Amino acid sequence: MKKFARYITPVALAIAPALAFAQTTQRTEGLFGIIADLDNLFTAAIALLIVLATLLFIWGLISYLMAGPDEDKSKEARKYMLYGIVSLAVIIAMWGLANLLLETFGVDGGDIPNSVGDIL
Repeated sequence: MKKFARYITPVALAIAPALAFAQTTQRTEGLFGIIADLDNLFTAAIALLIVLATLLFIWGLISYLMAGPDEDKSKEARKYMLYGIVSLAVIIAMWGLANLLLETFGVDGGDIPNSVGDIL
């Protein structure tokens, strides 16, 4: 647990300014307010999943480089890298499918992000 705290603290400190300058929006009442809250929650969840998948790949890459000649550690590290790549591919494919359906049926996506830059 101490190792986890040692790695998560710099990340939390790095994103703290972004949270301090967060844009506020007018609060909508009723059903539209709930939909807006869910939209914000899903957007944040997508960003978190992308970050976690990227960190999983980087963790596997670093583990692979540090494994050296040990075949068991190398196998485990390659597995993490594969999981990270597959996770990113699935997230981006679902994201693209959602945007394709929105464009096909002419639905206004509103605040649906069109790129990773829109999320982060």
